[in-house]
Amino acid sequence: MRLSQTLFKHHLGRMIKKHWVVQGLKRPTIMYSEQNLEQHGIRVVDAKDVVNPKIEREWINIEVPWKTEPKRNNTHPDWHDRICLTFGDTELLVEGTSQAQLLLKTILFQNELPERIENLAKDQSKEVNDLVVRAIRTSNIFDAHQELLPKKKDPARPAYVFPRELGLTDLRKTNNLTQKFLRLCDLLSDSTVFKNRNIIHDSRVSVPFEKDEDLYQFTSKMETMLTSTLPLQPLKSKNDLIDRELPNMFPMHHSVGLNRSNIYQIQDLYPVDAKSNWLNAHTIFICYDVDIKNVTELPVTQDQIISRAIVKAFATAASCAKQRFGTSVKELPEPVTVQCVQSNGKWFQFLVYQLNTLNLDGTEGIRNFCWTTSQIDLFDEAGYNIGRPVLKGYNPEVFKKIYAFYNNS
Repeated sequence: MRLSQTLFKHHLGRMIKKHWVVQGLKRPTIMYSEQNLEQHGIRVVDAKDVVNPKIEREWINIEVPWKTEPKRNNTHPDWHDRICLTFGDTELLVEGTSQAQLLLKTILFQNELPERIENLAKDQSKEVNDLVVRAIRTSNIFDAHQELLPKKKDPARPAYVFPRELGLTDLRKTNNLTQKFLRLCDLLSDSTVFKNRNIIHDSRVSVPFEKDEDLYQFTSKMETMLTSTLPLQPLKSKNDLIDRELPNMFPMHHSVGLNRSNIYQIQDLYPVDAKSNWLNAHTIFICYDVDIKNVTELPVTQDQIISRAIVKAFATAASCAKQRFGTSVKELPEPVTVQCVQSNGKWFQFLVYQLNTLNLDGTEGIRNFCWTTSQIDLFDEAGYNIGRPVLKGYNPEVFKKIYAFYNNS
């Protein structure tokens, strides 16, 4: 038998456990205190109810601030039985200018501008060209703002992931150049010109119309919109060139590639109130971003870029005409002319659109007119080369045309 260690103390743990066992078997003595107090009219309450009384609160149904998106079927609140064909900012016409001509009933004059504008495009002095070069440097080189640039893709290696780069986006470069060029035009122009001009930033237009029993709606955003107190004078008589034939897209339809949807809202939007002194659209400045691509993933052609500017110029002219003459106007009392400048910060493209009619049915009758130039590079290179700012190949023709657009009336 193994001898254990001698214990000199009582084991308190066993004593405490035994004590709780004994005390736990006792029953509380009923004193009948509550009954005796109630017989004498004394009400007994719980102390917890006195310290923390229960407050009855009214139940309020709060509507959830967010709502689930309705299903895109005939139960949608914006559902219409009639299909609407839409064209937005990030879309392109499949067939380019030929489709734009048929869709908008427009005669296109390529690689030329109206004679009146060409006469206004005069050579500028060396001091003015130095200011233009300075504007290019501050907008494309010395601007310290940085953003994530669009992802690069190599068609030969589609799976290769290029490192993301920080820098100036085409949209910022274009906006900076536009503001500086318009400011320079203000300084160089006569007071009778610039006091009749007004600038609107980030404006949007929306114009619905019908063609050959189909419903269309074009929406367009302009980074900068120049308005004037007086409308631009028409460049041709609306009855000219009635016999000229429009392009033939057979067997394709002029609405090919446009979005077709039963869910839409018909809106006539124009950024200027009808009572404003600067009601008339003068010149719009739009940016062509690299994110604008074909749905088919085919490379974007120059013809499609030109057609995008034509559609935006038409949408602006049509919305201006509806603001001036009424939303139901078809045959315009007078033509509405709008100038358009499209750019990506390096190349510029100039366009003049004369809206003669909103009756776009068929191919006969009064047509709209459009003059456009090809892309003109403002410079060959603007950036940093081995840490040094470099600007090469400055082209003064771009500012000459912008100045001519600004002074046209």
